[in-house]
Amino acid sequence: MRLLLKAIQDNFKYTISLIELYYREQWTEKGFVFNIVSFIFDFTVLLLNIKLFAYILSRQQFPLYLLGEIIDTFVRLGKSIQLFIQSRQLINKLKRLPDVNAP
Repeated sequence: MRLLLKAIQDNFKYTISLIELYYREQWTEKGFVFNIVSFIFDFTVLLLNIKLFAYILSRQQFPLYLLGEIIDTFVRLGKSIQLFIQSRQLINKLKRLPDVNAP
C-alpha cells in the first residue's frame, strides 16, 4: 500500500511539473503544495500502518517489523512539519523586504 501511495504522490508531482513546463512559467507556491501533499500522503501511510499494527496485535501477535515503519513515518512527518514551518518563516521574511523593482 505504501508503494502505491508513493507512486500516486510522485505522479502528482510529475504532473504538476509538466503543467508548469507546458505553460513556461514558474509556479511560486509549488514547493508549498508539494510539502502539503507529502504531509498528507505520509499521514495516510501512518494511519494505515497503525491500523495494520492494531489488527495484528489484536490477533495476539507482535508485529515488530511494523514498529520500524511507524517510527520512520513519524520522523518523516516531523521533518515535513519542520520544512513547512521553515518555508513559511522564510516567505514571511522575504515579504518584508523592500521591492527593488518599485519605481
